[in-house]
This record gives sequence, structure tokens and C-alpha cells, in this order.
Amino acid sequence: MRRIMLALCACALAAPLLRGSLCDALLARGDGALAIGAQQAAWRFYQRAEALGGSRQALRRIVTLALLSNDPKLLTQALRSLTTIRRTKAFAQLLFDRALLKWRDHDAVGAERDARSASRWTRSISPLLFAGILARRRGAGRVAEMEFERAHRLAPNDPRPLYQLRKGGR
Repeated sequence: MRRIMLALCACALAAPLLRGSLCDALLARGDGALAIGAQQAAWRFYQRAEALGGSRQALRRIVTLALLSNDPKLLTQALRSLTTIRRTKAFAQLLFDRALLKWRDHDAVGAERDARSASRWTRSISPLLFAGILARRRGAGRVAEMEFERAHRLAPNDPRPLYQLRKGGR
């Protein structure tokens, strides 16, 4: 009985030190399951890794799997996983990922709102372009034009905002 208690105490004390390695192992298992086409098994491994360590890599894999899958259940679960994202350095990218998931879930207004919020946290123009395209689709041409102009000011050498501005002028 003492040996069992000693082993359990050692595991409990070592758990915080091994959490990163365990997360990496779960992500590797999920990648292996995805490679053979077992999306549900990969999803479970990614969910466990995210629950264990709250890693950004696990969330990114969850989002990618949900975007590539045609399963609406996975999409709903991925949105649920991203509802409580913390404001860290990776916050903007995860917020943009949530915008993509909302767009895939046919919530264009929520997607536009999240993309616009993500653009405030990053210097990338991709969220601005996405928000502008969604605004144009819902009929808010002036809002879309403002987003594209703002993207052009942030990246004057990038041709994508100018293309969108010209496309909207047609």
C-alpha cells in the first residue's frame, strides 16, 4: 500500500512538470489519427490536449479540423471551445479563427464583428479584408470601402485591398 501511495504522490508532484510533454503527445496522437482519416478520434485527442494545457496549438488544430470537416457537430464544438479565449499574444489569430468558424456556421454578422475585433489586435490586413468582404455581402458598401481603405493604409504595397476597392466600384 505504501508503494502505491508513493507512486501516486510522485505522479501528482510531477504532473505540472510533464503537462507540456503530455500535451505534445496528445497532439501527436491526434495528428496520427487524422492522418488515417479518423476525425472523431483526432478531435478527442485535440480536446484532451486543450483541456490539459490550454495550448494554442491544440485550439488551432481544433479550428482547422472544424473548418475542413463537413460535420456541423464539430463546428459547434469548435465554436464552444473558442468562446472563452483569453487575451494573450495569440488572441488576435484565435479571434480571426472564430470569425471564420462563425462564417462557416452561417453567422456572417458575428463573423464580421470578430474579424473587425481581430484587426484591432494585429497588424495583419487579412481580418480587415474579411470584414470588408462580409460587409459588402450584407449590402454595407460604404463600411466595406472603409475597411479596404484602412487595410490599404496598413499595407500600401499589398495589392489585395486595391483589388477589393476596384471590385466594389464595379
